Amino acid sequence: MNHIKASVSSIKKVESLTLVSFSLGQVSLEMVSLELPSSLKINAFVTLEVKSSNIILVKEKSNLLITANQLLCQVSEINNGTLLSTITLKRDTLLLEALITLEHSKKLALKKEEWVIALINPTELSIIHIDKA
Repeated sequence: MNHIKASVSSIKKVESLTLVSFSLGQVSLEMVSLELPSSLKINAFVTLEVKSSNIILVKEKSNLLITANQLLCQVSEINNGTLLSTITLKRDTLLLEALITLEHSKKLALKKEEWVIALINPTELSIIHIDKA
């Protein structure tokens, strides 16, 4: 699991659907949720969670990629196993771990310190903690 510290920058609600935007310095993320805690307010500091298997890696930005969360990250570590590869990514102080198939890892031919784009679907983010003011 990846844990991301962020602050809430906006909350937009339509009926039971909510779009929450987060700020992590220069990085912005969005999350879509059906249920949110009533204690969530703009400027609140939160911890977000995303599974390693829900992060998709691409080498080049494309107009065909339609997801709100596109993070330019640097590869800091590559661990190839028998079936899966764990790719550790760094963006400023943020560390993420992506779990991809070994076949995908070989096709990408990633190298340490190479820049990639980490894609996270807004429905794959969740809030696991809201800091008390």
